[in-house]
Amino acid sequence: MDDGWNIRYSSGGEMPRDTQLLKKTGASDLQTDEHTLLKGCRIHPGHVVWAEDISALASVLAELEQNRDELSRKNELETEMRKTELALSRAQEKNRLYDVSWRATAKQNKLLHKTLGAYFGEPDESRRKELLATAAVLGAYIKRKGNLIFAGDSGSVTAQELKLCFNESLGNAELLKADCYMDYELSEGTVLPTKSAMCLYDSYEAAIEAALPDISFVFLRIRDEGENITAIYSIVSTQDLSAAPFPKEVNVSKDEDTWIVSLSGPKGGGRL
Repeated sequence: MDDGWNIRYSSGGEMPRDTQLLKKTGASDLQTDEHTLLKGCRIHPGHVVWAEDISALASVLAELEQNRDELSRKNELETEMRKTELALSRAQEKNRLYDVSWRATAKQNKLLHKTLGAYFGEPDESRRKELLATAAVLGAYIKRKGNLIFAGDSGSVTAQELKLCFNESLGNAELLKADCYMDYELSEGTVLPTKSAMCLYDSYEAAIEAALPDISFVFLRIRDEGENITAIYSIVSTQDLSAAPFPKEVNVSKDEDTWIVSLSGPKGGGRL
């Protein structure tokens, strides 16, 4: 081509006749379609322009683009699958814990249904109040035992969580017109093995259930004695607590009209 971009010589192939298009090759390569790349070079005088077949390169690029899209879709699918698997795992874990909770409180659930059935069939108002209070005591344990199971699934429970259990249970015991008190010396930062926390709470519940419905006084004392935890539950009741299904670590004695339930063990691990 001369300096005016007029074609003077050509060799094979069809060259674009658009002068403006040819001029652009002076600045950079120009792709006219997916198979052709125009390249230009300044000579003196004039210009030389040639067409380069990029079909093979275009095919490779198209394949790479397709692979990228497929990988992107695959990654999206794998991400969604991981999300689904995680959600399923969480749901299965939650169902497992619900199942554990249900089995752990099966006795109390059965007793609760029996108590509520008696409540709805009881004509005496005073007895109805007593049955309703008993149901509240059982319901509090069922709820809080479930909370302990979920909170302690990692193997440990905070002293604060255990204190909440006792607070709610004592609050419902007061519905039976019992005077209830608690001396809880475990600091909020204390962490207990789940089994130890369960033993403390289950021992209390066993004592209360054995004393129902005749409970006039309840005093809980839980002390941190360094490496050990000592728990003493004092309950005034005319019922016999000696035959209650306590954990084997529990000692039961009676001082006049007061039943004393005590247990002690290591704070750092294992069952009390």
